[in-house]
Amino acid sequence: MPILALGLSGPGCSGSAKPHEHTASGRPQKHLTVRSAAPIRLPVIVTTRGPNDPHDFDLSLLIPQGARLRQVWFIHGGRQPDQVLVEWIRSRTVSLYGYEFSDTVRWGLILWTQTPPRPANYQAPWKGVAIPLLKLAPGAPNMRVGLADVTSDGHPDVLVEQYPHTNHGCGPHQVVATLTKGTTWRIFRASLCETTLHGIRGLLALDLPYYVNGDSVCCWSKVGKLRLHWNGHRYIRVSDRIVHS
Repeated sequence: MPILALGLSGPGCSGSAKPHEHTASGRPQKHLTVRSAAPIRLPVIVTTRGPNDPHDFDLSLLIPQGARLRQVWFIHGGRQPDQVLVEWIRSRTVSLYGYEFSDTVRWGLILWTQTPPRPANYQAPWKGVAIPLLKLAPGAPNMRVGLADVTSDGHPDVLVEQYPHTNHGCGPHQVVATLTKGTTWRIFRASLCETTLHGIRGLLALDLPYYVNGDSVCCWSKVGKLRLHWNGHRYIRVSDRIVHS
């Protein structure tokens, strides 16, 4: 799979910083590394028709037949069409915690987009794409789902992190964004530790643990604040600062 190198080269723990050498002046060298897979377009797997206002939807139409709705997020903002993110599961167990399920349980995340937009229409077309996921039980502490604008278009994007029975929040972190003409792409995927994806003024913000000599794994002395801008094709580095934690 093609890899895009973001940040600065050097060793890492699932993409995060490890202890570094100091320069002659005593200042730590910047060796943070984030390697993101190339963007991929997510195929439409299902379509339906329904109200243009997602709050009026019969949500059973947005999950596979025989599945149960587990969580739902309504996404609105900017110039992009309204969206609904649904989490479905095939299990009689009702819980928000991953340890209540086995890793073989069938579940998924489907992002629905109204496209093309049809205002004041109860038969508007909706298209659903499946967000790529590890085969891992859903729910805390195995995953995190967030919403934030990280493409500078004013519309919230979907941020998904999975932690496959690892410590320190290690695992795949990805950004799914709906771009022009209602197409949905995974535009960022990297293996990170101790780094919660979030957005700041339309930028993808990564606060990476930055270790110096003597730091333990749990307690880093500094933070690498990496800020990335989506230019329509890929993320480019806007700033990279090392600050005290």
